[in-house]
Amino acid sequence: MAFTARTDMACELIDKKEGEGIRHSEKNCGGIRVSEIEISTPQAAQQLQKEQGTYITVNFEGAFNDPALFDEAILQIAQAVRSIADTNGKTSLIAGLGNRKLASDALGPLTTDRIIITRHLRQSAPHLFEQARLGVTAQITPDVLGKTGIESAEAVRAAAQIVKPDVIFIIDALAAREMRKLCACVQISNTGLRPGSGIGNHRMQLDQATLGTPVISIGVPTVMDALTLASDIFQQQPDEKTVSAYDKHLIVAPKDVDILVKNCAVLVSTALNKVFHNDISEDEIQLLTEM
Repeated sequence: MAFTARTDMACELIDKKEGEGIRHSEKNCGGIRVSEIEISTPQAAQQLQKEQGTYITVNFEGAFNDPALFDEAILQIAQAVRSIADTNGKTSLIAGLGNRKLASDALGPLTTDRIIITRHLRQSAPHLFEQARLGVTAQITPDVLGKTGIESAEAVRAAAQIVKPDVIFIIDALAAREMRKLCACVQISNTGLRPGSGIGNHRMQLDQATLGTPVISIGVPTVMDALTLASDIFQQQPDEKTVSAYDKHLIVAPKDVDILVKNCAVLVSTALNKVFHNDISEDEIQLLTEM
């Protein structure tokens, strides 16, 4: 049984595979590293085993201990989202995937909890809505298949048929190949998302083809496959005997993953609120999300 390091992160695949149909760029903005990968051909997509489209990774390592770096990370995430999604004057549906009772999988629900939701205001108080400079947002937190019996894609599609959004944002926890990336970066893509793919637990794809609306996926890596972790630590691939003995989908996370995921949810939700609601201030965000 051959070993393949599992990852959802496009930036972890590009270092070894560049060529026709793959464009890669990096920049440093106030201490925040931003990389962008564009996959433009079916051949390149097959080579990287990723969908065609744009993948932007914002690395915010150290931001939770540095307020200035945290603010810069918010700015860069917001700019990355704006570069691939037009929300101005549009209706956005935000779906927070995952299990809020499992710390490493709670990013989606914890993020949507902090999004300022306004669709009901536009319907019930349009005058107040216009004065507040708010965008049109709705959210759904579909939980997990094992608890609801409903695929996330089915729940999001049903909500989309009611809300009729111009764009759907899918927020979920991801898997990484490198330990240093856990809860230290966010991947933003216009290709949609297949929940669980990074740990071998493939669910129904969420993209424009399945939902009928452009989909932006936003994910933070919170877990690693155990064999992938061992490979990252020792910088060598496990042999076939080791793979056969231990390839049981053992997944590991940082010991303080609960705190880290909460911080990531604050970071991502603050950036998204600024995108949806015309650079609303953080004080206004706190006021409106605590109402």
